[in-house]
Amino acid sequence: MMDLQQRKGLEHNKLLEFCCREHISYICCVCLASHKTCTTSHPVQEAEAEKESHLKNRLTELYNQGEKASQALDEVRMQQR
Repeated sequence: MMDLQQRKGLEHNKLLEFCCREHISYICCVCLASHKTCTTSHPVQEAEAEKESHLKNRLTELYNQGEKASQALDEVRMQQR
């Protein structure tokens, strides 16, 4: 994440330790009380790990699509000879 000063919320001057997916924001422990109805609030580390995993999966998908496109292009070139 960011350095320590940037990780503090402006409203309560507390560390932003949680992530609320519903509001797409990082929140502190004080803000967490107002997010009780949000079913998707969880620790930042968990949110970051999940996001990293999702991005790795997407990158793998894109790489595989690129490989398939490259193979298809090679096949077309072979047929044109």
